Amino acid sequence: MKSMMVLLCALIDEPSVRCSTAHRERDKRTVATRVKHEGMSFLTITLPRFGADFDTALSLGQTPSSSYPAFKRRKRGECLPGFLQGFTRQVFDDNGVVLDNPSIEAIHIVRQITRLFKKIELPCTPERESAALAKFVQVDEDLAGLEFSDHMVSLVSRLSWHFSEVITPISQKIENMEILPNHGPGAVSIPQRSNAKWNMDTWDVRLEETFPLTQYAHSSVNAWLERGEEINIHEPDDGSKATLGRVVTVNKDQEKPRVITIEPVHRQFVQQGIKDELYGNIERHPVLGGQINFTDQTINQNLALESSKTGRSATLDLSEASDRNSLRLMEICLAKFPVFWEAVMACRTSKVSVPGEGVITLNKFASMGSALCFPMEAIAFFTIACAAIIDTKGLSPTRTNFAEVAKTVFVYGDDIIVPVDQVESVIRWLEAFGLKVNVNKSHWISKFRESCGWDCYDGHRVTPVYCRSVPPDAQAPSTIASWVSLANQLYLIGYWHAARTVRRLVEQKVGYKLPTAHSATSGLSWETCVPAFYGHERTRWNPDLHKTEARTLHLRPVYRTDKLDGYPALLKFFLSRSPEREADHLERSVLRGKVTATFRWAPLTP
Repeated sequence: MKSMMVLLCALIDEPSVRCSTAHRERDKRTVATRVKHEGMSFLTITLPRFGADFDTALSLGQTPSSSYPAFKRRKRGECLPGFLQGFTRQVFDDNGVVLDNPSIEAIHIVRQITRLFKKIELPCTPERESAALAKFVQVDEDLAGLEFSDHMVSLVSRLSWHFSEVITPISQKIENMEILPNHGPGAVSIPQRSNAKWNMDTWDVRLEETFPLTQYAHSSVNAWLERGEEINIHEPDDGSKATLGRVVTVNKDQEKPRVITIEPVHRQFVQQGIKDELYGNIERHPVLGGQINFTDQTINQNLALESSKTGRSATLDLSEASDRNSLRLMEICLAKFPVFWEAVMACRTSKVSVPGEGVITLNKFASMGSALCFPMEAIAFFTIACAAIIDTKGLSPTRTNFAEVAKTVFVYGDDIIVPVDQVESVIRWLEAFGLKVNVNKSHWISKFRESCGWDCYDGHRVTPVYCRSVPPDAQAPSTIASWVSLANQLYLIGYWHAARTVRRLVEQKVGYKLPTAHSATSGLSWETCVPAFYGHERTRWNPDLHKTEARTLHLRPVYRTDKLDGYPALLKFFLSRSPEREADHLERSVLRGKVTATFRWAPLTP
């Protein structure tokens, strides 16, 4: 806690000088007093709420009267609080209206100070976790009562034909049993080590109808003949642990956790194969490629930056996007492709176990954790947005009109970008299908935009740097690495005093002065924009590389014994997509989330 306070105070001090504000000491006293009485929640919950209200005011162009409820006003009747007023008054006038030429630096500073600890990876309280799980169940129950407009359903269904060039080749591969499944990097519902996943002993009847285990779970006919009896064939909804998804909470922020579903091993195995086909076919498509994106966020990011200046596009964000993407909606989007839909349903998990809530049957298509969650929701959101625009313009859903409208819609997960003049109709259509637009994170009125991690105002990036972990601990290399990254990010955006504060904290814990080096240098090092600063008192010349090297910390993963042999090892060999595999990948696997640090020599320049 003390280290976090020192960093926050340094962050308040430095820009106060640059922006010529006279309230930094009072701001620091406010932080110290509130932390003393409220604890860490002031840093991780209350301050981020201040930042959220600040963003809302930027987005609307004026400050709502209900903003900043946890902070005192300097005078009765004023819109702005006394806290950080040295900066906020360079953005808003006395009535809370955005100035004609607000200070971009002040905007960035307020967002940086208030959001620094928003995404720190700490568990929520049990009460907040229980509330999140209860909300997960409630949202799913609400989907059961949805009723859709016949006109909207008809138009979305007709537009789905334009995905035929994407889905038809996949359907052909399904019929020819040419889908290449694989295991993802994440956990599965019954905990297993990475290599153990390949020794599959579970399948289900519904999956068998479309993806026979003789073709997908075995490396050869001999493997099937020898191991066939070892595999248990379950009914898909028999309620056993092998067929149930497992709902868990993972760290997101201190206000509420993220709720995900861990899939059964045999289903996620097939899901990965279909996902890979969808990603490739959509991103290579002449119309959809670049509009629906899965691996490149920069398209949405650059559009958000451009639109913050031009105002041409709106950025929309959906609340609980995955949990509100109903099974009925996906059926509407994909009903014209029966082979593909049957395959998707075959590997879909329909029942999940929710802690404290029991086993429920899902009305949503899939929650986060399913490999098909991301691509399927993108298809649904993109189709609805295009349908809304086509309907508003009074166009017929022809291939030409669809291609023309599609050029104006961009989707990356639940981040959607549409023309400003169509935003109201798109929101109306999305919500008519049971989705919920997050009005606090959707922007089209003023010069503020955000998409895919980029926050922009009037053509400038105002994205804050986030502290992701608790203060560094010499016994936890991952936290050391996290704070080294924090220092370097602060340095690169111009917060040099704050960066220097973090460097001192890290080197006190490590007991070693890290080198200053080029950003591409391997190992932990401090960033610098001045090549003359490269160096360290402990350097050497490497005659083989013809480069100066410095001794620094290198992180490496922790391995555990995880032997795989026989036919399962052969199956992994045939399906592995990794171009580079360690020689002993059949003997050990990485222990997720664990790293160790060792001192090694590394070149100061790449």
